[in-house]
Amino acid sequence: MVSGLPEYLDGRLWTAGKPLVAEVPASALRRVSAPFRTVGSYAVDLHPVTDEFGRRWLKGTISGRVRGICQRCLEDAEIPVQAQVDYACVKSEAQGREFEPDHDYLLMTDEDKVPLLDLIEDEILLALPMIPRHSEEDCAPANVAEAAPVVEETDRKPFADLADLLKKQE
Repeated sequence: MVSGLPEYLDGRLWTAGKPLVAEVPASALRRVSAPFRTVGSYAVDLHPVTDEFGRRWLKGTISGRVRGICQRCLEDAEIPVQAQVDYACVKSEAQGREFEPDHDYLLMTDEDKVPLLDLIEDEILLALPMIPRHSEEDCAPANVAEAAPVVEETDRKPFADLADLLKKQE
């Protein structure tokens, strides 16, 4: 359990209306692993909101930094991670289908309890880049051309011998 965050996301959070603000240490997130290593902790700032139609939303941000080996230059890279959370919390699949197809929703009744750390970890995993690398302006790609052996260019034509062979057969 992380100080400042409830263990579960449930209907009482919208009744209380208090924001969920905390620092989540890397040790609390068991699935964020290779090829990344978390630097410090993740800042979580989530707000349970009820709109004018009585719909419940969970909005906010999760941010932190990870380290990985840049796949361009093969040096250690520190990469910022920023996840925008914008979930509609619905009580049925039918309610969820009322939203745009690309909008995320959480299916939860008043009795349901969603593990909050799992939700936070899911958002971090989705925000991680597929391939660790520096930003283009901060990266000098490894020069592969220098490491490759130099092959002398010749005027040899690969099919010249075949043409000679075909002429002999005629």
